Amino acid sequence: MKELKVIGYGLWVIVLLSPLTTHLSPLQAQMTPEREQQFKYYFYAAQQSFDREEYDKALMQLRLCEQLNPQDAQTKDYLGLIQYGLHNPEAARQYWAKAYELAPDQLWEHYAQSLLETKDKKQVEQGVSIIDKAARNHPKDEDTWDKLVEVLIRTGKYKQAIKAQQHLDQIKGYDEYSAITYYRIHVMAGEYKKALQAVEHYLSLEPRDTRFQLFRVQLYEQVGIKWAKLEQAYLAYLQMDPSNMTIWNNYAYGLAIHGGDLKKAEAMSLRTLKENPNSPVYLDTYAWILHLQGQDQLAQFYIRKALDNAPEGMDTKELEEHRKAIEF
Repeated sequence: MKELKVIGYGLWVIVLLSPLTTHLSPLQAQMTPEREQQFKYYFYAAQQSFDREEYDKALMQLRLCEQLNPQDAQTKDYLGLIQYGLHNPEAARQYWAKAYELAPDQLWEHYAQSLLETKDKKQVEQGVSIIDKAARNHPKDEDTWDKLVEVLIRTGKYKQAIKAQQHLDQIKGYDEYSAITYYRIHVMAGEYKKALQAVEHYLSLEPRDTRFQLFRVQLYEQVGIKWAKLEQAYLAYLQMDPSNMTIWNNYAYGLAIHGGDLKKAEAMSLRTLKENPNSPVYLDTYAWILHLQGQDQLAQFYIRKALDNAPEGMDTKELEEHRKAIEF
């Protein structure tokens, strides 16, 4: 079966194929070879028109196909695509609903996605249900299960998303993508400790993965892990990626407030300011480290610079608290 065009639609990439005959209506049962050839001619002509984005022409050709074979599901699916291209989403959804009715096992993606794009909760739930059914009808289809995982995450069904990802892992094996998915789900659900477990499990298999080292640092900061453990995570990450100024800044600040070497903290903080001297966060850190060393006159200069450089909308509560403490 020849692939004629691949287009992006919503979350997915859809491959447009040949006509799909689902079941024989009385009309189809009586189709002559001549009528069948006419149908194929107009269908493939419509595909070419669609490829050239000549939607009005493609629409006319597909309507001829519909007259010749009103029960061809792929024609209905294409008519939905044409209507979508013409910015008629409701008409597109109606055609896709008919295509799904005629061929639910093959032509569910467009209809499901169109339902998910509505603001109607019942229609969204119906879209999720269609994808869930398709996945269960194809228990070894990685692509369908991957779509289900993404849709469950998108609609906030986090427990179901975990189960779907676990099934996907059984099909293709646990890998980096699996770990990122578990991390995403738990973070979106506000389950930071579980997200940390997912990250540390992957790091036990791939300890040199820089991205997951960074995830671990961020989650340690989020859950308020003990300083000794957080410092080890900072050091482990910075050995692999010394260019991350945010981590240098956070390490310097943490070292200072936890009674560490203030000269070392000052040197790390100054390193970040050399990279970005206008960052209110880096300026605040440097001012506070100077304050802890008793250098309040210089600290006042930097905390004022931090406030001067704070962009509109930034929460400056901590900066103001530092300013009051330094100027007291």
